[in-house]
Amino acid sequence: MPGPRPVVVPEVVPEEAPAVVPEEVPVAVPEEAPVAVPVLPAPAAVRVAAPARPPDHPVLPDHPVLPDHPVLPGHPVPPEQPAPPGQPVPLALVAAEAGAVVGALPALRRRPESKAVSEAVYETFQPIKPKTIQGAHRGTGESPRLKDASLNLQRKYFSFSGLQSPAAFIGCDELLPIFKAVLRDWSMAPMAKRPRATPVITLEKHRHGYERRSHWLSKPSVFTDPVDTVCDCIVDLIHAYVAEHQKSLCLHGAAVELGAGLMVFPNTYRAGKSILSIKLVSLGARLFSDDVLPINHQRNTGTALGILPRLRLPLPDKAGHSLTAFIDHRTGPQNKRYRYIHLDEDELAPLRSEAPVAAITILERDPGTKPLLRPAKQSDVVKHMILRNFARQNPGIEIVDRIHGLAARAECYTLSYDTLDQAAELLDDAFGIIPERKVS
Repeated sequence: MPGPRPVVVPEVVPEEAPAVVPEEVPVAVPEEAPVAVPVLPAPAAVRVAAPARPPDHPVLPDHPVLPDHPVLPGHPVPPEQPAPPGQPVPLALVAAEAGAVVGALPALRRRPESKAVSEAVYETFQPIKPKTIQGAHRGTGESPRLKDASLNLQRKYFSFSGLQSPAAFIGCDELLPIFKAVLRDWSMAPMAKRPRATPVITLEKHRHGYERRSHWLSKPSVFTDPVDTVCDCIVDLIHAYVAEHQKSLCLHGAAVELGAGLMVFPNTYRAGKSILSIKLVSLGARLFSDDVLPINHQRNTGTALGILPRLRLPLPDKAGHSLTAFIDHRTGPQNKRYRYIHLDEDELAPLRSEAPVAAITILERDPGTKPLLRPAKQSDVVKHMILRNFARQNPGIEIVDRIHGLAARAECYTLSYDTLDQAAELLDDAFGIIPERKVS
């Protein structure tokens, strides 16, 4: 039987700064029927059949398969391409399924005419929808309409650890303590001289609030609340980090550290990943990320950013007294909508810490649902993680290959739950995630 046809996966258009979207009813993104993915045998390497292909078609790299690759239920061999025992399975079979998602991304990124927007595509880490100023040009220069609102304050330049590009702050001294508290492990040093490099972010105080301009905004954003301003600016610092680590992936999701590696929750906005992660930290786990997890391109390991986690207020009614007390004793900068949680190094992994991804769990929080931790199809996890990755400067086929590699090496689950106690108990029973409960 001839080998499978090569799969042409279109490159993913690099995405601008995540859009700030009001909390509205999401539009479901239709999915094609999942293509069953056969269990990958070991120790053979995965290779893609190489019949004639267009000159611009990227070459798929060899993809090693670990000997202990788990056998997931519901993955029969497709009848059109049987895989004899001991023979490698082409990665193209996986790419055929995930490629449909990658190919749809450019279309999905276009905002629909209706106000309802799919949360699966338009995710955001930003606080609230900022005011936008018409007539401003792209970049970090001065906004024409805000020129008269400027207070003519002193301009200061700062360098950040891990970033080559500086940032310019104009009259924002009162924000510095908030930045230094939230960016716990980032050194934020004032520069004695004006840098030769153009600042990637400019934050300026005006009479009506704090205006931010950056390379990732087509129009300036303005916030009146200091905490919202800092939160909004940190989004661009993360974009600057991703821009300077061109080959890294960057997942929108949370991650806690297990004995064998990271448990990753690659979930959408308001899926409960942040509050569940803090719940696990309160029971003895260590947090790697509550919102953004870079993936190193050489080792495919998760990297900690050393940024304090942030929770939405008010806390859920079912948070429980012990978790509420834990959060109250670690209160960082906050306003009426959000609270940062101050964690030490035993509770929050330091900046640049790395750990392999040991498990990937998709969260399904639903009031009244029966708590259940069940195996997830690897193909579903791959598609889910493609939508959660917002570092899309690499060719689409490379993104598919790397995300498939993460899913193939990790245990994949779906966690359905109602309360945080239910979720924590299931995860502890399965992975021993809570050290205190293991001491006897």
